[in-house]
Amino acid sequence: MDLGGAQAGISLVVVVHSMIAAACLTLAAVHLPVWLRNREAMANLAFTIAAASAAANAIGDMVILKAQTPEIYAAAQRWKNIPILLLLVGLAGFSYHYLKAGRRWLALTAIGLRLVALVINFSVGESLNFLHITALRSVQFMGESVAVAVGVRNPWQAIGQLALFVLALFFADASITAWRRGNRAVALFVGGSLTFYMLASVTRAYWVFWQGAPWPNAATLFSLGAVLVMGYALSADLLRAKQLVLELGEREDEANLAADAASLGVWTRDIVRDRISASRKWRELFGFSPGEPISIEQVLVRVHPDDRSAFGDRLTEAAKQRGDCQSEFRLVLPDGNLRWIAALGRVEYDAKGRPLRSRGACIDVTARKHAEQEMLGLPRTSPMSAVSR
Repeated sequence: MDLGGAQAGISLVVVVHSMIAAACLTLAAVHLPVWLRNREAMANLAFTIAAASAAANAIGDMVILKAQTPEIYAAAQRWKNIPILLLLVGLAGFSYHYLKAGRRWLALTAIGLRLVALVINFSVGESLNFLHITALRSVQFMGESVAVAVGVRNPWQAIGQLALFVLALFFADASITAWRRGNRAVALFVGGSLTFYMLASVTRAYWVFWQGAPWPNAATLFSLGAVLVMGYALSADLLRAKQLVLELGEREDEANLAADAASLGVWTRDIVRDRISASRKWRELFGFSPGEPISIEQVLVRVHPDDRSAFGDRLTEAAKQRGDCQSEFRLVLPDGNLRWIAALGRVEYDAKGRPLRSRGACIDVTARKHAEQEMLGLPRTSPMSAVSR
C-alpha cells in the first residue's frame, strides 16, 4: 500500500476532525434555540458554548497535526487556547446548572487560573506549551504521519494544568453532591464522565509536556466524548419533556371532561403576556365564542359594575399574598342576561417571587342566588336596570 499516495488523496485526520467539528456545531445549533426560547435553560446555553468551542478545538488540532513548519504549529497551538478556555467555561456551567450542585468557588478558581494561563500564552514564549519550537517530527496517527513539536517547554503551562485539576475536583464534588441527593444515574453518567475527562486531560498533559511522551495532539477525541455525554443527557431530557407534555395533554382532556360533567369552567391566565386560555364551559359561562382571544380587561368589562372593583382587588391581593382567591360576582352577558359566578383561583410564581400565571375554576350559582333572594323575600333585579343604576 502506498501510504504517501493515500495522504496525498484523502487524509483521515482531516476527515475525522472535520466531521467532529461539524457534529459539535450541529449540536450547538440544536440547543441554542432552546435557550433563546427559555432564558432559564442555562444548561442548554452552557452546552452550546462547550459544543461550539469543541468544534473550534477540533479545527485547531487538525491544523496542528498537519502543520508543515514550527511557525504554523506554534500559531495554531497559541490560538487554540482560546476555545479551550471557552470549553472549560461551558463544561463548568453545564455541570453546575444540570447537576444543580458543585462549589462555585472551585469552578471560578479553575476559570481564573485558565485566564492567567491565557495571558501567559500570548506573552511568554511561542505559546503556553513551548517557549520555543525548534523542529517538528513525524509520528503515526490514524494511519498517517502527523506533526509533533520538539523544543523548549514553557514551565508556566503548569498553571493551565492546575486549572484542569481544580475543575476535575469541581466535577467530582458536584457528582458526590448529586449522588447524595439521590440523583445517582445523573451523577454517575454526567458528573462521572466530566470528572474522568478532566483527569484524563491532566494525565495526558503530564506525560506529554513533562515526561516528553511522543504523543500527537489528540485532545479533540477527549472533548468529543464530553460533548456527546452532555448532548445525550439533554436529549434524554427533551424526550422526557415531550412524553410529559403528551401525558399532561391526556390528563388535561380527562380533567376537562370531568369539569364539563360538573358544569365547571376552568381557565389559565398567562400573567406576563396577559393571555387567558379557557375550557369550552368557561367560555360559555362568560359569553365568549370558542376561538375568541381573551384578556383580563375583556373579562373585567363583563363583570357587573357594582362588583368590578372588588373583583379586581381580589386579583391584586392574590398576586401579592400568594394565596387562593375566592369570590362571587355577577356577570352581564352580551345578550343582557345577568349571571352569578362563584370562582376559585390560585397564582403561581417564578423562583424570584414574580407572578407567572394563575389557574382556577368557575361555576354558575345563579339558581342558588335566586333561591336565596326568594327565601328572603327580595325581588330579582332585572339585568338592564342593574347595569344602568
